[in-house]
Amino acid sequence: MGPPGATGPTGAQGPAGTAGPTGVTGATGPAGPTGPLGPTGATGTTGATGVTGPIGVTGATGPSGLNYARTVTVSPVGSATANGTALINAISGIVGASATNPWLVRIEPGAYNLGSTTLSVPGYVDIEGSGENSTQITGTGQACFQPQGTTAMRHMTVTNTGVNSAGIDCKGPCRIMHVTVSGTLYSLALEAGGVVYGSTATGASASGANISGSFSVSMSIFNSTVGKPGDTAGVYGMSVISGSSIIGAVGGPANGYHCFGSWNGTTFAALSPTTCQ
Repeated sequence: MGPPGATGPTGAQGPAGTAGPTGVTGATGPAGPTGPLGPTGATGTTGATGVTGPIGVTGATGPSGLNYARTVTVSPVGSATANGTALINAISGIVGASATNPWLVRIEPGAYNLGSTTLSVPGYVDIEGSGENSTQITGTGQACFQPQGTTAMRHMTVTNTGVNSAGIDCKGPCRIMHVTVSGTLYSLALEAGGVVYGSTATGASASGANISGSFSVSMSIFNSTVGKPGDTAGVYGMSVISGSSIIGAVGGPANGYHCFGSWNGTTFAALSPTTCQ
């Protein structure tokens, strides 16, 4: 036999055989390094409000407000009659006032109707309103106020429309300052003398006086108006009157009046011991 001939050209590739079975999974390799932080996602929608929790324990009581030792403040509580009752109770409740234990009753703005009560004011109790246009005291009794001893009243209007009445009837020495007062018999009675300053007393009848005093004690009237046009009642009693308008009658003994530049509604009156007009 002769030698083999040269290799012939490769034939065309035959079709792929069928895949063999999957081999066994190899062991897990080591973890790779952590990747960079991704961007923050959008805020989600707000959830529903939860149920209200229980009320907590009440805290300790705080310190009290300003407390006065000898000052009583009277405030409006409702109607003028109810306010008047509150004022009566406030003054009636003061006990032990004296020269060494004086008291002050301060009345807030409002209308106070005392009705037929004559409000007795202990000595050494001052009554202070909030202004002649702001604190209005009315009544129909013998007097609206009847101070029993040394008293000052200021900054209010007092009107008594009762029969033969007085607005203020002072049994003790009184200082009346910036008060408008009227009564049907006596507007202001100063039975133990006193001082009237910057006040107005009108409305008394001809048989009475807008300011009535006593000839055993003296009154001093400064920068005030006593009476109004048409009044026949004026001042009765031993008086020193200065810078005031005296409209109406002026009674008393011949030398009972000492007028210093009193104003009669038109001119300053001449100094005279017998008359203020």
